[in-house]
Amino acid sequence: MFLNRIKGKLAEAYVKYLIEKTEDINIPGFIVTKLTGNSSELLLRDVFLPEDLFVKIEDSLVREYGEKGQQVLYSAGKKGGHAYAALSNFTRKSQVSIAEFEAFGWILMEFIGGTYASDVEIDLNTSQKRLEIRFKDFVICEKNGKGYFMTEGGIAGIWSYLIEDPTIEAIQLNCQGRGEKECHILIQPRQNFTTPIIYNVTDLPVLTYSDEYQLYNKIHKTEYITLTLNELIQDQFGEYSNGKILIKKIRYFEFDPTILYILEQEISSMPGGEKILFEVAYETGKNVLNSLSNPSIQLIMDFMGVLGWGETIILENGDNYNINIRYFPWTPYSVNSRYIIFRGWLSGMLSQLTGKDIRLNNFESSYIENYLSIILNA
Repeated sequence: MFLNRIKGKLAEAYVKYLIEKTEDINIPGFIVTKLTGNSSELLLRDVFLPEDLFVKIEDSLVREYGEKGQQVLYSAGKKGGHAYAALSNFTRKSQVSIAEFEAFGWILMEFIGGTYASDVEIDLNTSQKRLEIRFKDFVICEKNGKGYFMTEGGIAGIWSYLIEDPTIEAIQLNCQGRGEKECHILIQPRQNFTTPIIYNVTDLPVLTYSDEYQLYNKIHKTEYITLTLNELIQDQFGEYSNGKILIKKIRYFEFDPTILYILEQEISSMPGGEKILFEVAYETGKNVLNSLSNPSIQLIMDFMGVLGWGETIILENGDNYNINIRYFPWTPYSVNSRYIIFRGWLSGMLSQLTGKDIRLNNFESSYIENYLSIILNA
């Protein structure tokens, strides 16, 4: 354990350096992570959303559907984590020596832990395909003691991809959000758990960083927004550290939008699931705007851009609004998306601003000049 702490301190310093070198927060409308692929540099789009949104999604799904809701949240997280790892072209066990794989796995898990938590300790056993992680302040589960989506599902999906075994599952043995001193998660093949577990998710997506992804997520110069996340931080409007933002006491965290698309797809398959998602996002949007000083249409446009959602253009049209989001984050899941969470969140912000109940139920997407454009109205 002492050796783990020493490694953890060294990895923590390296991870901080790694994030500073790979992440670009100086582009209006875009958050970009730069990774090195097999033969070229990969530019991946990331976005931010408030932690409270996902806390409420987990609470609402479990309250409405019980164990089935828990399983759906976990399934979305595992599929999302696996897709993210594949899109990022992370090193897999069969591609390198055991020593090289374990070194990469250690740093990657420290990177994930450093982005979403603190005080990370890792125990990795490649021969048994087992991974144990202890940490504090992990996003979402710190608030509700659940962690089905990101803590269990997300990490299980990433480890499953790295170790090349779809039967990998995860269980959170302890959780700070349940009053325990730290979170402790065990990830290993399902058959190796000594007590039965309810998770069994093996139909995992495998994405690749494609020319199409690169084309539709290409960086464009924005016309109506100029504020960047870095400028917001420098103006002391918010605090930023290792992929986490604190703005007016609300924590935002960074993730690959593919995970959000998969979450919406999984939850929408349940009766009433889409309505729950929209309503939770709607209330979250109202709370977010209520927390910001001097709210206005321009503030909403700037704020969405700062968080990486492209260029949101909002035009008043009588009692309605016409909204066009240019350069919306694209993944292979965009084709069938209904943009439920984004529509709900933006509806809530506009409702809070105007004092009216605005629901952006109408939407259409198009590919103009090689980027994804979303049009919304009530």
